[in-house]
Amino acid sequence: MSGKSRTARERVKENKYDVEAWTQLLREAQNRGKMPEIRNVYEEILTVFPTAAHYWKAYAEAELADNNIAEVKSVFARCLKGRCPNVELWRSYLQFIKKMNDGRGGSGDAVQVQKAYEYTLDQVGCDVAAGVVWQEYINFLKSPKPGSPSYAVLFGGAAGKEESKRTVMLRRAYQRALIVPTNSIDNIWRSYESFEKEAGKNLAASMLAEYKFKYQAARTVLHERKKLLEGIKWTALALPVSARSTEMEQQAALWRKYIAYEASNPQQLEKEALQARVGLAYDQALMFLYHYPEFWHDAAAWHMTHPLGGGIHSASLLFRRSRAAIPNCPMLRYAAADAEEAAALRARADNDELEAEKHLEAAETVYKELIGEGDDVSEVQEDPRSRTLSWILYMRFARRSLSVKKSREVFMRARKWPDCCWEVYAASAMMEWERGREEKVTRNIFESGLKKFLTNHEYIDAYAGFLLGIGDAVNARTLYERALQDLTDPAVAKPLWDSFLRFEYRVGTLDAYLSIEKRRREALEGSTSDHDTLEVLMLRYNSFGLSPVSGSLKSYVHAKVSGRPWAEAEGEKPARASAAPEAPAGTAKALGTLS
Repeated sequence: MSGKSRTARERVKENKYDVEAWTQLLREAQNRGKMPEIRNVYEEILTVFPTAAHYWKAYAEAELADNNIAEVKSVFARCLKGRCPNVELWRSYLQFIKKMNDGRGGSGDAVQVQKAYEYTLDQVGCDVAAGVVWQEYINFLKSPKPGSPSYAVLFGGAAGKEESKRTVMLRRAYQRALIVPTNSIDNIWRSYESFEKEAGKNLAASMLAEYKFKYQAARTVLHERKKLLEGIKWTALALPVSARSTEMEQQAALWRKYIAYEASNPQQLEKEALQARVGLAYDQALMFLYHYPEFWHDAAAWHMTHPLGGGIHSASLLFRRSRAAIPNCPMLRYAAADAEEAAALRARADNDELEAEKHLEAAETVYKELIGEGDDVSEVQEDPRSRTLSWILYMRFARRSLSVKKSREVFMRARKWPDCCWEVYAASAMMEWERGREEKVTRNIFESGLKKFLTNHEYIDAYAGFLLGIGDAVNARTLYERALQDLTDPAVAKPLWDSFLRFEYRVGTLDAYLSIEKRRREALEGSTSDHDTLEVLMLRYNSFGLSPVSGSLKSYVHAKVSGRPWAEAEGEKPARASAAPEAPAGTAKALGTLS
């Protein structure tokens, strides 16, 4: 391994998204000319950048140059469908298919090429750069001569009907191409005019009149489409959100504008055509914004909410793909569950209970996987806080879409989990109150949580908040007293005392909260900061985020309470140290006179 390779390898170990280092490694491998080594580097790069179309294209072409046909097929099979809707990559695939089926003499050769064209156009035929592919396909259909094997296999059927079938296939290809705003649309229209006039004068007039309108609509959209696509970098790599830069945000903004334009349906396309157009826009955006959860969500949401969208099926496919893209993003898993739940509600509105049950089961599976009760262990949230949230959202889902009993069963399972956090108890309790006004059940759940979380100030605040909400300030006050009883650890006691004070400031008398302040000082004596007075005053007089100090004093107080240096909080350089301020000249003399 050369020194450059060794340095580059160390860099990608430190930062796997170091594009410059990967480029160096690939260049070094190519210079050595050993395909196994080149293949390994491509595999490493594409593990990090799975949507990098130009790397996939170069990889496939490198394997082809080495005559590794099986490897070329494997590369294209992995990168094409849904992952890299890039016209140049797909054209490379078409060239490979044509090469593999050129002059071999088999009757299926032309059919394989024709299927490859249809497959390609289904995936990227809506791209502004796809016009050349449409033209190639049309020329491919025109090229077989009557009596040739290709002619027979493509257009064969009933004797004497071959040319009629070719005309139908060509017309379909032309008409599909003419609704797509591509750079080749004018050439395609001129070719279509000639084709229809040659096919038959009787039909030509009506066909041309209908499609001239569609062609002109697409031509009008082409100008705006090209304008919106200006500035988009088609060779950009998908970097994680932690590496977000001004340039990445600019690219995201450009994609948002372009997607919004396509979704506005400026050509008034029908459902299938609009789904293809918007779906391609999102898929192409996700090649570069692969790690942006909002783009995955918005793509799925469009299919779920737009009347011409693909519905739950298309949304589910996108959410499934997002799991591979951003595996540490349970937020998208929750959104996937919501989509299934929404589909269940629609099915119930249509009186299709079986369909509703299917979607509810799919939604519940999401939650089970996240809490560790599903079949997919890779989905389990290892962090107790994250899994706690999954339990809470599972309870809420069960309550609103399954039953009260089911929601309570979920809570009973959650509380047996060894790492169960206090929020599970609080969420379950408040759900009973907010959804069913079950005061006794709510109190019982909060009380059961005290066995584990009696000294947790956040849990006590949640319970006290409920009690205060139902007008039971007496028991709320008693709750704080219970929590503080026999508590000697200042680190645990201080947050509870502060919570107790906040409570008394809201509902207590002056005497009451002054008494609590005194007890707090005595309990925490020797463990508080030098600025405890400021802390207490800020607790006492702060309300709804409104501060009792202003100006530079506000910065000073907040800095001291938070424990940060004042100058740092102020964003200023510390004042230069100096002696105590001197009195104005003559003051000492005057003082001497007075004395």
